[in-house]
Amino acid sequence: MALLKRKNDAPAKGDRVVAARDLVGIREGTAGRIEMVVGLTWTRCWVQFDTGEWMGSIDAKDLVPEHDWSAYQIRRAEAEARAAEEARNPPPAAEAPAATTAPSGGGGPASRIPAHILDRSKAARERLPKS
Repeated sequence: MALLKRKNDAPAKGDRVVAARDLVGIREGTAGRIEMVVGLTWTRCWVQFDTGEWMGSIDAKDLVPEHDWSAYQIRRAEAEARAAEEARNPPPAAEAPAATTAPSGGGGPASRIPAHILDRSKAARERLPKS
């Protein structure tokens, strides 16, 4: 979950955050403070955790605002329950459309070449002089 504190959803220096998953040497649920934010299209953070450890290049998606931690855990548990339910009861499969064949028997139903192109090619081959 990305940080949702600001208008542009960007984390900022000084934000209190919690690790949303286990990181190398940091357990999920460990709180800390963002010390630096880098990146334009991929936001990464340097965080000083309350355990005294520093970690850099943490994807902002792996951090949750500290005030949102309990709500995040509930949302994640609900999403996992929904996924498990869908795995047990998959939605009915939609019927596949009837296979169509090329008018002149060209590429067949599996061909990715449009039938009118196959017809044009066949007509051109028929116009060639036979040797």
